[in-house]
Amino acid sequence: MESAINKVVLSGFAGADADFKNLSGNQKVAKVNLAVNEYFKNSL
Repeated sequence: MESAINKVVLSGFAGADADFKNLSGNQKVAKVNLAVNEYFKNSL
């Protein structure tokens, strides 16, 4: 399997420290809380 790099830029205020977990197969996951002062309403 080829390795891929995904890049995401998030802008806001951290609500708490990030929660990092190690999964099986050398995978890592981070859970973050982010507060922003903008909203989006779906037009469906």
